[in-house]
Amino acid sequence: MNITGIIRDALKYPLQDWKKILLLGIILLISSTLVDLAIFVQNNIIMGIITIVGLLLVLFVYGYSLKIINSSLAGNTELPDMNNWINMFISGVKVLIVGIVYFIPIILVVVFTAILSPQTITSIFIGLGLNPLAITGSFLEAILIQGLGNLVPLLFNVTNTTITGTITLLYMIIITPVLMIAIANMGNNNQMKSAFKIRILLEKMGSIGWNHLIEWYIITVILYLIIFAAVNVLYFAVGPLMILILVPYYYIYQSRSIALIYQINKESKALDTATHEHKSNIKMAKNSGK
Repeated sequence: MNITGIIRDALKYPLQDWKKILLLGIILLISSTLVDLAIFVQNNIIMGIITIVGLLLVLFVYGYSLKIINSSLAGNTELPDMNNWINMFISGVKVLIVGIVYFIPIILVVVFTAILSPQTITSIFIGLGLNPLAITGSFLEAILIQGLGNLVPLLFNVTNTTITGTITLLYMIIITPVLMIAIANMGNNNQMKSAFKIRILLEKMGSIGWNHLIEWYIITVILYLIIFAAVNVLYFAVGPLMILILVPYYYIYQSRSIALIYQINKESKALDTATHEHKSNIKMAKNSGK
């Protein structure tokens, strides 16, 4: 299957079951609503509890994304059932941990900036007129639900320099496809440690073909920008509808497409093997005929 076929398959894949899209959307909408409502709570303890519950709900979506990857790697063409919620949650935790590890450099930039230049962080909170806990929860919600693209404004605001912000942004752009392959490798081997075997991951990306990977990445980023730009621009008008449909659609598309990309080399080898065996059989038949 070439890249065009993979993108076409992944775009159609979520549409086979609207109920699953809506169920994922409901989880995301409840998560987003809880975090948004927490802003208006005066008690910091209650605010923290509501925010944490809201953020934890996103892990079910992450878990289902990994379930889609596993199902697709197994050769299934239908959306997997949304069951075994505990296992989905645990899978979601694993995906989150892998993501955090890969983005440690960016996290360190933010932390060191907060330590070395606390007035920068304080000015952001004061400028927004919100409780630091509330704005932190809201930003985490934006990243966890709407994706890593929401790190961009934070990088430039917090680092307070174009050079540092640009470097960390470039790191994010480069590391994201590696992270996607890492998650697929974790699902394929059913081991979290498989997500951190960098040499194997780079070899896998090479066997897939850098041209294939870059082409998929560009198309996926464009789709991401279209969907989440629409969510952000139209949030106050039809934001809930966007979260109910477009955001879960993108998660399903992304999970399906990365699983298919991961299998490119596997499929080509299978095809080469089948062709070789077919030629061998023909040759043997001719020899026996003689």
